[in-house]
Amino acid sequence: MKPLSVVVPMLNEAAAIASTLDALRRGAPDAEIIVVDGGSTDASVAIARPLCDTLINASRGRAHQMNAGARASHGDILVFVHADTIVPPTFAADIASALSVPAVVGGRFDVELDASALPSLLQGIFLVITLGVLVANLAADFVYVFLDPRTRQEA
Repeated sequence: MKPLSVVVPMLNEAAAIASTLDALRRGAPDAEIIVVDGGSTDASVAIARPLCDTLINASRGRAHQMNAGARASHGDILVFVHADTIVPPTFAADIASALSVPAVVGGRFDVELDASALPSLLQGIFLVITLGVLVANLAADFVYVFLDPRTRQEA
């Protein structure tokens, strides 16, 4: 499998970030994990720093953080994971399997939401535009897409 980069935008996620990063490391042990902090005022940064490969700061806002993480990534496959998401143990294998089909250019995982996720669900549609492909997904907790190094510029 080509190198996998996982970008985790974060803002005040001290309660969840360790579990998220631990699950990512178990599900994709060889992945490059990049946490992008949007100005946390809690202990998020101190918790995340030893659990990821790279921790960078970016302007507050998920799009700014995702763009900064994409620019910092080195993998051929880019995955965005919300800071409060627990990925399955088969995370990297699932992505490799999906991407082994030549017609697949991107995708998402189905998620289960608990009662605390309802406010996120009500926030609407999460959009990612990469390589001219629009992936729209209600309350997506993570999406993976191919990135060409030439597309790692903010549009």
